[in-house]
Amino acid sequence: MGSYHYNWHPTLEILVVVTGGMEVCADGRVERCEPGDVMVINSNDGHATLATQPHTTVLLLHIGAGYLAGFTQDGSVPRFSCRSAGSTRDQPGFARLRTLLARMMLASDHPGPGGKAAWEAGLLSVVATLFDHFPPEPSREPATDLPTAIESHQALRRAVAYVDQSFRERITLELLAQHSGFSPAPSARGRDLLQVPHSRAAAPGGFGLPPKPHLAHGRRGHTESAPLDEAALWSRP
Repeated sequence: MGSYHYNWHPTLEILVVVTGGMEVCADGRVERCEPGDVMVINSNDGHATLATQPHTTVLLLHIGAGYLAGFTQDGSVPRFSCRSAGSTRDQPGFARLRTLLARMMLASDHPGPGGKAAWEAGLLSVVATLFDHFPPEPSREPATDLPTAIESHQALRRAVAYVDQSFRERITLELLAQHSGFSPAPSARGRDLLQVPHSRAAAPGGFGLPPKPHLAHGRRGHTESAPLDEAALWSRP
């Protein structure tokens, strides 16, 4: 993968830094991650990654939102606050997640019933670790019907693509809405996207990071080249 990537997907993502270093922009925050750091990026949270050192390698696991919702009483998709730092990196929850993802990666190299069973057992252990060590907050949002969720997903992808293609130009919320299908707030029409503090681009669910850092990281990503390698585990639908 290149040095800069912006992603948005309905799956939850668990990221473990193996080597090198990187910045992750998510939920309006910029985190610097070092080897051993673990971060959970929740379902539908836009996020950007930028390798800050050469040969940065990360281990990823995607877990489907519907699969996670099957473990909650009300069927809502849980949101976990799980981000390690230098002082918390060795706490049991983070250590457990690192171990489980490593085991799942090894299990994926062994085809057959035994390897599949080991992988499934690892996935269940990961979900149990998230609920036990990083209990989610009660959901405050009503469930969204599937057609609406799909349309929002597609519109947000159009918005992200437009921002990535036009980051050298002036971008207003009105222009963004025209390209994505979202309706900008009346008070924001005509305003420069970079001048709207912590704007989520008038998108339900938001980009997950303020537009200024997003565009700044995009520009840096076109001038810097620190490769970021991913070892991605299979997503659970």
